[in-house]
Amino acid sequence: MSSVIFVPYIQFENKWGQVWKTLSLTNAKEQYGVEIIISPVIMHLNTPLMAFWKSVVLQFLCLCWIGMMIYVINLLIRKSVGNYFAIAIILLDTMLSNTSNEQLFRFSPITLVQLSNYSVSYVKYGISYSNSVVFYCLGIIGCFVICCISNIGKEK
Repeated sequence: MSSVIFVPYIQFENKWGQVWKTLSLTNAKEQYGVEIIISPVIMHLNTPLMAFWKSVVLQFLCLCWIGMMIYVINLLIRKSVGNYFAIAIILLDTMLSNTSNEQLFRFSPITLVQLSNYSVSYVKYGISYSNSVVFYCLGIIGCFVICCISNIGKEK
């Protein structure tokens, strides 16, 4: 209820605010115990609106890709092995995040969702926003084609 008082003073801008800049560029988050990890790479390469939409697109494509992979694997093997594949993909992301070996980031579909991985230094490893979108789209289309081919003849 007390936040209603501030409604007339709220402004929407497509700029990173001073709080976000301070948290990403200084050690203020350690001093004040803030648990949010804010990458300066995201702030440097994107506006807030662009970062939001890139994140939404990547997360949607990643969820569709994982769902299609689970479905195709379960369809082809006739068992629920696809679920184990999804768990392995998630564990691969955790392992790669802890190793900090940027060369291996391109092998983890979950790691491709993180906008902080799209810095200029990662381009040499083939990690870019456009490459990630192409990867997810081709994977989704490939899974769709496999589903269509495997279901031909089952309708009879």
